[in-house]
Amino acid sequence: MTDMSQTIAPKSDQLNADDLISGPRTIEVTKVALSGSAEQPVAIGFKGDNGKPFKPCKSMRRVMVRVWGTDGNAYVGRRMTIYRDDSVTWGGQAVGGIRISHMSGISQPVTMALTATQKQRKPYTVKPLADAPAADNGLAELRARARPVYAELKKAAQVGTARDFVMRADVDDLLQELSERDAETYAAFSKLIPAEPNSGRDPEQGTPPADAPPEAPREGTDSAATEETTLDPRATVKMIATLNAEQLAAWKRANEGRIQALPKSAQPMIRAAINDREFALKGEGQ
Repeated sequence: MTDMSQTIAPKSDQLNADDLISGPRTIEVTKVALSGSAEQPVAIGFKGDNGKPFKPCKSMRRVMVRVWGTDGNAYVGRRMTIYRDDSVTWGGQAVGGIRISHMSGISQPVTMALTATQKQRKPYTVKPLADAPAADNGLAELRARARPVYAELKKAAQVGTARDFVMRADVDDLLQELSERDAETYAAFSKLIPAEPNSGRDPEQGTPPADAPPEAPREGTDSAATEETTLDPRATVKMIATLNAEQLAAWKRANEGRIQALPKSAQPMIRAAINDREFALKGEGQ
């Protein structure tokens, strides 16, 4: 395709109606400034404006104030669709002008009366603008890299070598990245990783289930003796959610070394659980 629209762009220091001959355009506001001009007092910068801000006419400024309010700084990050209206007149001649058709931040159309001529006002309607699609931020590429690794992990889980597999440096790095950027895929991986077997337990107490959480410290006790065992991240997260403030503080002191000994991919899970529990306890007044 040979795009001809660039060859007809008018030379100007602002966006004007002729820039929209090729069709409507949805813009995202980056800046609202007062220009000091009596005729065009507002300049709206937007992503990709190439130094040519949108300077709305009084009617369109009234539309924005009605929909978005009077604080121009609050417009930043909001979006609107603008188009060329061939019926706009100047000096009795149809010259075309910029109009707004859709705006973000509303759930239903907004209709208001705008001045059409000195003696006539007409209803003007702005429709809701759907939210912009979330930025991919490389998520598709990350999932593409994770897909064959997940298949290998699944095979390893079937033969009981999943834990050895995830200890590989390349897999550990991938899990770390997934834990930070893609919780859904990380959760799928976690389901295939078996719990770390317990060690250092008194045989008379019996062997706990594989998914049993680490014991929480009793109030007033120091559980440093548990440093020798390895934390099971998923079970630990469940356990942390049951602790009171004193227990949580004691557990953190006793287990910092065990947290740091975990693979890099598992540490954020534990620390996030601690932060969440501390926040919840503050809300409970503990």
